[in-house]
Amino acid sequence: MAYKKLILLVLFSFGSIFSQSYGTTVYSFLNIDYSARSQGLSGNLGLYGGDVDVQLNNPAALLSVDSVQFSASYSNHLLDFSGGYIGYFIGKKDFGTLAIGALFFDYGEFDETNEFGQNTGSTFGASESAIILSYANHLEYGINLGVNLKLINSSLADRQSWGAAFDIAFDYQPGFLNNGNVFIFVKNIGTQFTYYYDDRELLPFSLQVGISHMPQHLPIKIGLLFKDLNYQSDEFIDHFSRFVLSAEFRSSKYLDFRIGYDNQKRVNTAYAGSGSIGGVSLGMGIKFSSFRFDYAISLLNTLGNTHRFGILWNI
Repeated sequence: MAYKKLILLVLFSFGSIFSQSYGTTVYSFLNIDYSARSQGLSGNLGLYGGDVDVQLNNPAALLSVDSVQFSASYSNHLLDFSGGYIGYFIGKKDFGTLAIGALFFDYGEFDETNEFGQNTGSTFGASESAIILSYANHLEYGINLGVNLKLINSSLADRQSWGAAFDIAFDYQPGFLNNGNVFIFVKNIGTQFTYYYDDRELLPFSLQVGISHMPQHLPIKIGLLFKDLNYQSDEFIDHFSRFVLSAEFRSSKYLDFRIGYDNQKRVNTAYAGSGSIGGVSLGMGIKFSSFRFDYAISLLNTLGNTHRFGILWNI
């Protein structure tokens, strides 16, 4: 009962913060999908587990990792932006399970202009990064707890900002779900220590709830995730419009196929004049010895598709 009270306390304590945090925020790079496997599932990896990449989507699911692992992913985004992730699963200790990771996002170079919009002949860059320490452990009643601690840096030309945040996740595997789970993920609770100018900005807080299930006698796992339940809207149904559907099909011990659909991405690409197929992601994983090579593509139509590549090494 104490752990149920803990979950409720976390949700209600940060409820007022969540209701105010959606919209334009600092450190938005924290919400990008860096893992190729995760992108193939449209960001829904937290319901699948099995590798260290899950620390970004549901740190409580790190308990599903069976061996020491190293993971690396890279992507070219729209407008020649680039990003990457490396993760290392340290292993299971007497006091809990540990992993460490790092993110980077590079916006490239821009032409500098003066207050009249005239080019000065100089350029400047912009980039962001974060170091993540993850901890997971079993609680009572079959509930797993996961926590991320993040040290964040962001630079724009000659300005820099430092901040810190933490995530907390509760993961439960009820008997009525076949190899499935239900989880609650509270993401990016934190603050800036130093600002670009004089004002402190909000971090991209997010409240997420998901459920997964593996049908009997089928090598496929299906997941449903509701993202950004803290989204502000006068219409109650809008809180549930930011959902993700995904499935991972394991055709053999050597090959996995993945598909995902992000409803909010479809809406955003429709606003940008793209077709209705926007928001769909496809991915695959090829296993060879102790390695797995992952690839994913996100279909954004006229906005341009994004590609992600990743490698996982079971050490």
